[in-house]
Amino acid sequence: MGTWKLKEDDLKMVQKIASAIKVYDGDYPPELSSSTILIAGEEYSGKTHLACTLALEPDKYGPVYVLDSELRAQRVTKKFPGVRLIPVKDYLELIAAVEYIRALHKGQKACVVLDSGTDAQKFSEEQYLKDIGKERMGMPITYPAMWSYLYHALDLLKTSGFTIVFTSKMKDEYVGDSRTGRMKPRIFHDIPYRADISILMQDDKVPLVVKMGDQDWPPTVFPKGATLPEI
Repeated sequence: MGTWKLKEDDLKMVQKIASAIKVYDGDYPPELSSSTILIAGEEYSGKTHLACTLALEPDKYGPVYVLDSELRAQRVTKKFPGVRLIPVKDYLELIAAVEYIRALHKGQKACVVLDSGTDAQKFSEEQYLKDIGKERMGMPITYPAMWSYLYHALDLLKTSGFTIVFTSKMKDEYVGDSRTGRMKPRIFHDIPYRADISILMQDDKVPLVVKMGDQDWPPTVFPKGATLPEI
C-alpha cells in the first residue's frame, strides 16, 4: 500500500508558510477580529435600514460602506450621514470595491454591507460560469467551485477585521420536492452557519434575532426601531 506525499513544490510552500506562521493566545488581535451579520427578510422589511444603524456609532464600528447591487440603497443611506455608497453590478466590481475598502482602511475599523448578499451569490455564480465557459450550472459537483468565489470575497473582509453584513431576500423552504410552508434566506446555505448574528426582519419591520454567537440563543424579538448596535 503506497504512502501519499506532497508534491515537491507544495512541500516547499508548506515549509515557507510554516516558517512565518503566527500563533495567538486565545483570541485574535483587533485587526483580525471580525463579525459577520446576516439580516434576512422580505422586500421593504427594513434590512438595509437596520444595517446602516451601525453608522450611529462610528467610534466603535468605523465607517459604513454599502455595496449596492440593486442600485436603490440611496433611499435609505441618505438618512445616515457618513454612510458611503458603492454601486456594484457584477463580481469583478464587487471584488474591486472590497479591495478598495481594504486598502483605504488597512488596520482600521470599517463595516461593509453586501446589499444584497443574494446578489453577491448570483455574481459569484455568473463569474464562475464565465470563467469555465458555460451558460448554466451543471452537476452539483460544480457548486463548491462556484461557492469558492463567494468565500473569496468574504475571506478578504474577515481577514481585514471588518464587520460584515449580508442582507438577504427570502425564499420558500423545501424538503425534497415538498414545500414546508416556511421561508428561509435566499442565500448560500453556509452563510447563516458562518454568521455570528442572524436576524429575520418580520413583516412589521420588527427584528427577530435567531442566532447570537455560539450561545444557545432562543429566538428573541427586539422592539421595532431597535438599532444594530443595540442588538
